[in-house]
Parts: sequence; structure tokens; C-alpha cells
Amino acid sequence: MRETIPIFTALLMAPLFSCNNSESHYTNARPVRVAKVEQLNQTSQSYTGVVEAQQSAELAFRMAGTMSETPVGPGAMVKQGELVAAIDPYDNNLQLNAAKSAFQTAEYQLQRNQRLLEEQAISKQEFEISQTNYTEAESNYKAALEMVRDTRLYAPFDGFIEKKYVNNYQKIGSGQAIVNLVNPYLIQVKVILPEMAINWINRPMKIFLEFDTEPGIQYEGEILSRIDASIEGGGIPVKLGIKAKAFNPLDHNIHTGFSCKALFVVENTMPGGVTIPLSAICYSAIDNSPFVWIVDEQKNIQARPVTIYQLHNRESVIVSSGLNGNETIVIAGAQNLLEGQRVSIIR
Repeated sequence: MRETIPIFTALLMAPLFSCNNSESHYTNARPVRVAKVEQLNQTSQSYTGVVEAQQSAELAFRMAGTMSETPVGPGAMVKQGELVAAIDPYDNNLQLNAAKSAFQTAEYQLQRNQRLLEEQAISKQEFEISQTNYTEAESNYKAALEMVRDTRLYAPFDGFIEKKYVNNYQKIGSGQAIVNLVNPYLIQVKVILPEMAINWINRPMKIFLEFDTEPGIQYEGEILSRIDASIEGGGIPVKLGIKAKAFNPLDHNIHTGFSCKALFVVENTMPGGVTIPLSAICYSAIDNSPFVWIVDEQKNIQARPVTIYQLHNRESVIVSSGLNGNETIVIAGAQNLLEGQRVSIIR
């Protein structure tokens, strides 16, 4: 069973000092502001996120060597298959030439022994040895060819060079990052939701993304991935994407690292619940339980205990029980009122 929140701390301390609910009455009506309670059919939550690339890679060589070419620098756009960097192939070419020569020799010997075997001039065992030598030489030759190819680094996809880590003539190790390649056409927005979001994140919702480069313009979004756990107490990581598959971020001047506002419009956040301002909440002087002041048709007030479900935003809370959605409650001037007291409503 979900636990309710009986007490709010720092955020609620200023407006929520305990109210006096004595049965004595003031002679004069107290001026207050009121609001009609409405059923909570949906709620909206807004958070700030950061634009990230869905596709990025730190490119590296599979071998050590000395940098000989770095034709692209930070910010450069590259196409798939375009040269990004190269290391000096001198030693690898020497190994390739040696492996090629050994392979050609093994191939000639195998062909010769094939003829000799047909003439029964050599034993089958000798022929099988030449087969083994040929297979080994072929493998070494292919490996040497691959090593020479690996001295040149090509872009695996279209993108731009976000970072460059090395320069020409610099010695590098195997697996050392050379550049960071980012695909600017596929973006996502990373948002860290507070832990209380676990209460509504699985409910039907619509998501809208608004970028700082286009204030006032919203794009419908979707959840790409999320982790339903707080990472080291930092909140729930959620990654959002834009539903329109043809959306091109560059056409809207949207780049990685930019900020974005993510608006979650959640349906049926709390069936039967209502949202009320923080200023409407009072606390009993006896047991510190929360309540609100209900205003009847004669403008008299009555204390009504409520159950606080969770914070809605910085100015309101979700109440799960105690209110049915048709009441008029005091939202300003609620402090120091008395049970049964008459109030005057300030418009």
C-alpha cells in the first residue's frame, strides 16, 4: 500500500504553520480568498533536459603506431566512409610484403606437390604438409592485409567531429581514442525526473518538447528509454525523442548540449484526487495532521481532514482523499481561522 505524506518539510514550512481549530468564534467575518476544488483528470509536469546525440562513437585504431594524417578537425562534417585519420603504415607494409612472399611460395609448393602426388613421386603425408603450410601462409597474408587497412580510420556514419584527441606525429596506443564522431541528425533529450515521478510515469501521457532556439514552439515527443530506479539518489533518467521521424535538428538550429523543456501531460494522475494550492493546507495543533477549510453556502468554515498524496509542483499538492472535487476551500488567509467562523470572500 502506498504511504501518504503526512508532513512536508523545507518547501512547505513557510505557508503551513499549524492552524488553531478552537470552537470559539470571531464576531467579525475574516477576509479570505477561496477557490473551487476540481477533479484531477490530468496534470502537467515540466522539466529541463539536455539535447544529446542518439548515435556517437569514439573512433580508435586497433593497433599502436604514429599518427601520419588527421585531415579533419573539431566541427568538421564527414560522410560515411570518409577518411578521418591514418597512422604510418611503413612497418605494416614490410610485414605485408613478407607475408605475401611466404604465401606465394606456399602456393607454388602446393601446386607442385599436387602434380608430384598425382605422379606418385611424393607421399600423401608430404602433400598434406604442403596443404597445411599453404593454409597458414594464406591466413598470415590476409592478417597482414587487414593490418595495413587498419592503418586508415574511416567514418562509420555521417556526422561531425565533436572532439579530436591527437595530432600528427603523435605516438598512440592500441584502442586510444582519436576523435569523437557525433550524428547530428538523430537527437534525444535526457531528463532526470524526481523520484516521485515513479507514481505517474507509467500512466497514459503526452510529451511535448520545446527548445530554447524556438521558444513557444512545441514538438510531440516520446519516451525512448528510461530506468525505473534512482541512480545514486539523483533521480530517474529518461531519454526522449521527437515523434516526427523526418525531423531534422539542423533545420531548427538544434545541437547537442542545448537545453530543452520537456512537458509531461499525464492523464488520470490520481483517480478521485484533486489538486489544491499549498497555501490551503493547515496542520492540526493536536496531532499535526493536514486539513483544509471548507466554506459553506452561508460563508461559514469547517475543517476537513485530507490525505496528501504527493507534491504536484512548487505551489500545489495532490490530495488523494478528503475532498470530492465540488468544495470551495480557503486558499489565502487560511491561517489562524476558527471552526465555524464566518468569512468574507475577497475577489
